[in-house]
Amino acid sequence: ANAPDWLWIPNPNFFRVSQKIKTAVTIHDLSFIHFPEFFSAKTRLWYLSYVKSMLKKQLNDLDLIIAVSENTRRDVIDLYPETASKVRVVYPGVEEIFFNRAKDEDLKILHQKYKLPGKYLLSVGTLEPRKNHMLLLRMYEELVARHKEWDLDLVIAGPYGWKAKNLFTYWRRLSCYARIHFLPFLPRELQPALYQQASLFLYPSFYEGFGFPVVEAMASRTPCLVANVSSLPELVGDSAVLLSPWN
Repeated sequence: ANAPDWLWIPNPNFFRVSQKIKTAVTIHDLSFIHFPEFFSAKTRLWYLSYVKSMLKKQLNDLDLIIAVSENTRRDVIDLYPETASKVRVVYPGVEEIFFNRAKDEDLKILHQKYKLPGKYLLSVGTLEPRKNHMLLLRMYEELVARHKEWDLDLVIAGPYGWKAKNLFTYWRRLSCYARIHFLPFLPRELQPALYQQASLFLYPSFYEGFGFPVVEAMASRTPCLVANVSSLPELVGDSAVLLSPWN
């Protein structure tokens, strides 16, 4: 049988078939190195003890290192400067469904089945500290307090992750909690409608190797306000408002 010309590894791991076969690996982000405090103790142990060590040992032996953004490429080279000549940026794509106008039927399903309001602010991402949803809750609380006539609810869509309970504890204490909606799951075919129905997309994440929700929101023609850190300014160019995730 003919041997393959290349082996592509979609995520760093310990797998390699043969030194004779050219091998490429995709690195999505190095958030575990920059922000270990945003991961559980078990996850930190795995990434910092094993993955970081594995990367240091194996990256030099690879023929091609694919970074999903220029920011990730710089991160890789900063940590492993000897790999600079073989790191290339290959941006991920966005599914075509996000470019297409959502069906009226899908918009009705959001309202009737998932009980979402007709207009809202939207954020999408796993509920975990790195995504910085706590800032959104504080922002929304102050917004409603300052502007009594404010007519946009806040929708946060994404699965519950590490320390999500802390977020819910804070949310329940808010006087405006009934106007903040959590959506842990939504079928893929309804997600374009979710973005397109939003008046504004918010993404205050502390770090992203490549922020898929931001690009999906832009493909859906929804105005975006995102954090001015990591890969996000690179993704949005001059097509979004950038603000600090720390303030």
